[in-house]
Amino acid sequence: MTFLHFVNCVALSYAPYFIAYRYSGLSEYCSIWKCAHAALAYFLTQLCKMLVLATFFPASDVNGFDLIPELMKASADIFDVMGLHAVIFYLMAGKSEIRFLAVGIGWAFAHSVASRLVGFWVGARATAFHWKYIQMALNSNIDLIFMLQWQHWCGYSPVMISGQE
Repeated sequence: MTFLHFVNCVALSYAPYFIAYRYSGLSEYCSIWKCAHAALAYFLTQLCKMLVLATFFPASDVNGFDLIPELMKASADIFDVMGLHAVIFYLMAGKSEIRFLAVGIGWAFAHSVASRLVGFWVGARATAFHWKYIQMALNSNIDLIFMLQWQHWCGYSPVMISGQE
């Protein structure tokens, strides 16, 4: 029964990515490799972000909350925006609609795999059923919508808005 719960959570979490890829028209352009390149770029961006955080912002021994170091740690998220912009404009070729969708689905899928797959494997196969894994799977679907909208926002430049693409 626990394996069935694991399969249910994985299907609920990752089936929308397949559906979005299949029925959005991306499969007609053979753009699975574009999605894979976006996923690889996501992992490289996260690696760079982790290296910067570990190098320049080590954990402090202070028990209190310091606003300035926490704001500086939060500013490391700019690497996500820079990585996404670089992937959309410099690593992908083709029509802008296909680029945005391929990068968005690949980036969101990589984010979901990196943040949830191990949790499903370890937790959803436990002896007792718990609703938090279903909630994690549903959160993955919400992240898909968020990532698609976010990459669409990061992909627009002033040149594209003025219609001179």
